[in-house]
Amino acid sequence: MTGANGFLGKNMQIHLSGLNNVRLVTIAHQDSFESLPTQLEFDYILHFAGVNRSDNSEDFETGNVGFTKTLIKYAESKKVKPNFIFSSSIHSQSDNFYGKSKLTCENLISDYSKRNNKNATILRLPNIYGKWAKPNYNSVVATFATRVINNQEIEIFDQDALIPFVYIDDLCIKLLKIIGGGYETESLDDVTHILTPKQILEKFIYFKACNDGGLIPGIRTKGDSNLLSTFLSYLPNSDLKSPTIQNSDTRGTFTEIFKIDHGSQTSLISMLPNSVRGNHLHNSKIEKFFVITGDVRFTFRNPFNSDEHHMTSDGNLGMVILAIPGWWHSIQNIGDSEALVLVWANELFDLIKPDTYNWEW
Repeated sequence: MTGANGFLGKNMQIHLSGLNNVRLVTIAHQDSFESLPTQLEFDYILHFAGVNRSDNSEDFETGNVGFTKTLIKYAESKKVKPNFIFSSSIHSQSDNFYGKSKLTCENLISDYSKRNNKNATILRLPNIYGKWAKPNYNSVVATFATRVINNQEIEIFDQDALIPFVYIDDLCIKLLKIIGGGYETESLDDVTHILTPKQILEKFIYFKACNDGGLIPGIRTKGDSNLLSTFLSYLPNSDLKSPTIQNSDTRGTFTEIFKIDHGSQTSLISMLPNSVRGNHLHNSKIEKFFVITGDVRFTFRNPFNSDEHHMTSDGNLGMVILAIPGWWHSIQNIGDSEALVLVWANELFDLIKPDTYNWEW
């Protein structure tokens, strides 16, 4: 792998580390090919290295074209010629020094493939985003994320521009399939999606507001999930923790832990011996209970007839108990020690509108 310390290289190394039958050797621009083991044979060259920004046009010729020529010469010196995977760019069709250098590299690798009857997969990559991309360099997503996190001003020149993007892990999975299948492909259509600068910025502002407010953003699509993973990867260490809301009384505590914006909530209940919680019903709220430690008795009653049932659970049963709307329910710690119960609800706890009704028989 060339460019192993770059954005794509770092992420691809992680994906390759999950395979048992892969040995990876990396080389950088400053490294000498003579430093590699002389008997080293390999199936693929993953050519990810390259110069993509410079004020000197000669850097593109040396760093892209020159290095690729040296790499091909090294590959052709091997007894068994390797296949190539080359990370080119959609800008290879552009009339600038960077694009022209990428197109030249494509042609060099294609010629190598034909001469040696080997596969050459040339991927014209669009904008890639994900963890470890450099902000203020070549990733608008990374730049927006860090600026939103640090409350810095963002200037957008064309907020509605339609920009093709590929999420880094989708790209790495695609590359693993190419390596495993040994086939050629140049299409990234199945992992490419369109975003505008305005959409990215609005998502990141929303993610920051949720993080500052102790909420988990509401996520409905894989695209939103990818953007959230990317955004969170740029948070400083000081933002990796947030306080919880804890309510205490003589029965124990009720701690709100995970709260999804406009969604569900997970809380932790601590119950002292013989204490009882609940004694109410909900019109719409759904609750699920999981006993972590202690012995807890659940009672459910129909408010309009004599239907009643009981369940007992402890930390060893691994059982989730469901409280459905319209049924009165209570939970009681029947053990001799404190009980801890995890409770999920399909809506956020609202002290003003708790959807909680006491009922007397």
